[in-house]
Amino acid sequence: MIKYKYNYIYIVYFILIVFLLFLSSKISHFKEYKSYNLDLIKTTYLALPGWHNKLDINVKNSFINSCNIIKNDKFKILKTPISFSFKNYIAFCEKLKFINNKIQLKEIIENYFDPYFFNNQEAKFTGYIELTVKGRKIKNNNVAPNSVPILKRPKNLLTIDLSLFNKNFGEHKLKGLIKDNKVVPFPSRKEIENYNLFEKNVLAYIDDPAQAFFLHIQGSGKIVLPNGEVMYVGYADNNGKNYTSIGKILLENNEILQEDISMQVIKAWMQKNPKKANEIRHLNERYIFFEERINKNVFGSSRAILEPMHSLAVDNTYIPFHIPIWAEIDSYNKKHSKYTGLFLAHDTGAAIKGPLRFDLFLGHGKEKEEIAGGLNSLGKAWFLIPKEVER
Repeated sequence: MIKYKYNYIYIVYFILIVFLLFLSSKISHFKEYKSYNLDLIKTTYLALPGWHNKLDINVKNSFINSCNIIKNDKFKILKTPISFSFKNYIAFCEKLKFINNKIQLKEIIENYFDPYFFNNQEAKFTGYIELTVKGRKIKNNNVAPNSVPILKRPKNLLTIDLSLFNKNFGEHKLKGLIKDNKVVPFPSRKEIENYNLFEKNVLAYIDDPAQAFFLHIQGSGKIVLPNGEVMYVGYADNNGKNYTSIGKILLENNEILQEDISMQVIKAWMQKNPKKANEIRHLNERYIFFEERINKNVFGSSRAILEPMHSLAVDNTYIPFHIPIWAEIDSYNKKHSKYTGLFLAHDTGAAIKGPLRFDLFLGHGKEKEEIAGGLNSLGKAWFLIPKEVER
């Protein structure tokens, strides 16, 4: 009985501490929230650059993926600057079944959605991919002496959903570890890697530590095994720690020039400076756990299948999942060519912060990896919000 009371007090104490930390972060986030101009202004489709000729019929698959979630789920509306009823969205989904070409798709979108934009705000776009890496299921020090493990989600990882205690907490979750009937803070990346924690949870070994780190950043990948087979892995969970951009650290330390920075340049620097790279990687405390995917589909945080060039990640504090977003990207690739197209909000990420911060899912392959590695562009975005009354 005494032991039970002690453990109970410990848990209450832990929750009180994390609540105070959470409250301070909410106040900070509220200040950041107020710094944005979040006035949504209604416009017309004539104001959307390229709308009359750049709409791709393949975005229909992305809509279908959202519709499958919306129709089969009691969808939870977040307290964001964009709010709406899903009733008309569901009606749109029913009509979508009969759409066969781009003209019909354009007409039905215009019939069920109105375009809006945030006043006087520029959008920022980056890209991410399904990364291809070399690895193995059993460690081989002779062939790959520097290989590092990627881990499955620990069974004793505890997620505390604060919205269950108070709805004003929104979607914020805290991560802990159940150890000896006590709740303790979850270890950081440095602790997990330096002390070889969760060694029984190894999913696979990645030959190159730099590639393993970027697999954490991308969240999904294909591991090419020595026998040529491919193991598909995807995001399962995280340790709840803050994400820190190592690219930003390398810039601040004058290790890389601003005009040169890309995923490829950072990876090359890591491979050339393994000891220093390991120290810098540990400054990013966030650690990702993976699971083996049973098929080739990549899923986003919304639980929708990601469609290359038609799904993107948003800051879910501001933008609800499944919102269609018409994007104009100023400099899409090395040729600095514009890209215009329709994407759906299917994912989120620790580095995606702000109402006009977007990460485009580009798919997989060497070409897309090159584009994603260097994509860091300004642009504009319009949100297609379901109408309340069907026309």
